Amino acid sequence: ERDLKFYTICEFNKRKNVQATIAAYLSEFDSSEDVVLVLKCHIPGLVKDHSKEIIRKICEEIKNGLKRFGNQGRYPKINLISGFLPDESICAIHANCDVFVSSSRGEGFGLPAFEAFSFENAVILPNEGPYKEYFCNVSSDSVKLVSVREEQCFGVTDSLPDLYTSAETWFSPDMLD
Repeated sequence: ERDLKFYTICEFNKRKNVQATIAAYLSEFDSSEDVVLVLKCHIPGLVKDHSKEIIRKICEEIKNGLKRFGNQGRYPKINLISGFLPDESICAIHANCDVFVSSSRGEGFGLPAFEAFSFENAVILPNEGPYKEYFCNVSSDSVKLVSVREEQCFGVTDSLPDLYTSAETWFSPDMLD
């Protein structure tokens, strides 16, 4: 029996909110279950290994913050993939994984989710933005749109000065939904 593979493909930044995906996964599962979270993420401007190191540390900080287990080994598996991948490799991720997850606070289109759905993978997405428009009428057990709450943009230092200011809002998914 193979692991159920949850996955996301994105840039690691405040808007993409990958920490919420990691926290939800680590809160839901433990090491006794046949699951894995595959994170195909990168931090812009960093080389692959440095990006992986920072994301790995963030995963450890989330585990420490959850305080779910005294033994870190009881948390479920997380596999990190960083750096540029050609289209064929991105397609291989979609083909070998099962459930695409996005906890993004806002998307213009959200291409990886649509690619995942085209591979007949289940998707878990915020019920806002393009996902709300494109997936709301899909009658399928393979689409889960989670509720969101509108919030003021705050703390975005990795974008252009006029984007994601406190005068704007975005939507944070309820990862308990």
